[in-house]
This record gives sequence, structure tokens and C-alpha cells, in this order.
Amino acid sequence: MASLIEACDNTMKEPFAGIKVFLWAIPVCMFFTAGANLVNQTIGMITLILFFGLCVTSSNNIITKKPVLVPGINFFSMALNGILGLISMLPYGLVAWFAYWGTTFIQIPNLPVLNDTIHITLDLLIASIPLTALAIFVRRLNPLEVLNLKKYSYGFGEVFLSMSYFLVRLALFSLIVIGFLVYIFSLFIGFENSLWTYLICVLAVFYLIVAANFFAQLSDEIYIFPEKEEAKVREQEEIRKILTKHE
Repeated sequence: MASLIEACDNTMKEPFAGIKVFLWAIPVCMFFTAGANLVNQTIGMITLILFFGLCVTSSNNIITKKPVLVPGINFFSMALNGILGLISMLPYGLVAWFAYWGTTFIQIPNLPVLNDTIHITLDLLIASIPLTALAIFVRRLNPLEVLNLKKYSYGFGEVFLSMSYFLVRLALFSLIVIGFLVYIFSLFIGFENSLWTYLICVLAVFYLIVAANFFAQLSDEIYIFPEKEEAKVREQEEIRKILTKHE
């Protein structure tokens, strides 16, 4: 199973990964502190696309065994990957939106614990709908592959289970890390300052890279074996055609 510890370890091992994370936190911080006018909203939208593209590019770098885990400042490549990734997830995102809307009608008023448990489980299932599409897309950055429903259905259950487990572990990890930061800042610095905002943005970028690493591990675990089997079948088919021609 994909490992959160391994994802963190791989992120920290790469040379200059820390510097890249601190640099990427600057535009993220600018987005969160921007005003509500049209220019700032446009810049914010571009930042979000780049942020998503960073995640997609990082996952693809790991899957394709590239030496660089955290990509540098290649805005065009990451913007393109982010846009294609969003387009790939769009139809599944619409399905997820309608599914989420349907769950709002499910209410068990006399059993709040059971009601919350059911809604959390349903929310995780719904979130897995577009995430499964993303798990396919990051392998070859090809939006057309996401339309392969056989491949999609093969990975959906594994994405749901692994991502649910990942979120629980990430929440516990965050409780320790953010709890420590909150304690230090509450004692000595306070929260109404730019340093606190910037550190939270650094943490957000770090989490994104870790999530991309984990997602790449998960995608490989799900699809690397069936893809090898498909490659063998295609190779055998090509050999059969060649032999047929020479007969």
C-alpha cells in the first residue's frame, strides 16, 4: 500500500526540494492575501491552475522515474498539465457534484453519529470519483485515457480505500505539526502577521507535494500490473501478425 511516510521521505530527500517549496509558497501566499477585485481574482485563478499543475507534474515525474520530484518554475508546462488535468476530471466532477447534491437528502435526525458516519463515507466515495480520473491522467498526461471506463472501474475501489486511509493519517500528522506551530506562535509571535500566513502556505505546498508523491505510488500500485499485461498482449499480437504475413 502507498505510504505517507515514504511520500514525506521522498519529498525531503530530493536536493533543493525545500528551497522549491519555499519559493512556490510565495505565489500561493499572494493568492490567499489578494483582494476581491477582478484582477486579483484572475491572478488567483491562474495560481490555482499552476498549483494543480504542480501536483500533476510532480506525480508524473515520479511515475516516469524522472530525477526531479518537485518541478521548477516552468509555468507553461505546469499550466498546460493543470488545464488538461481539470478537463480530464470535469465529466467525473459533474457526476460527483450531482451525487453530492443527492446525499443532502439523506438525513437520520434521531441518530446523529450514524448520520455523520454515513455522510463522511459517502463524501469519501464521491471524492474518489474525480480522483480516480486523476490517477489515470497522471500516468501519461493523456485526457483520452480517462474515458476508458474499464480502466476507471478497475481503480475506483482502490482509490477510495487508499485515499480515505491517507486522509486519516494526514489529519493526524497535521494535528501534530500544526498543533506545534500554533503553540509556538501563540506563546511568542501571535497570528496577525505575515510570517504565520507564509508558513501556512509553505505547509500547504509541502502537503501538495507529499500528496502528489502518495498519489503517484497509488497510481502505480493500481495500474502498473494491468498495463504490463496489456503491453504483453499487444506484443504477442504484433508477433502473431508478423508471423502471419510470412506464412
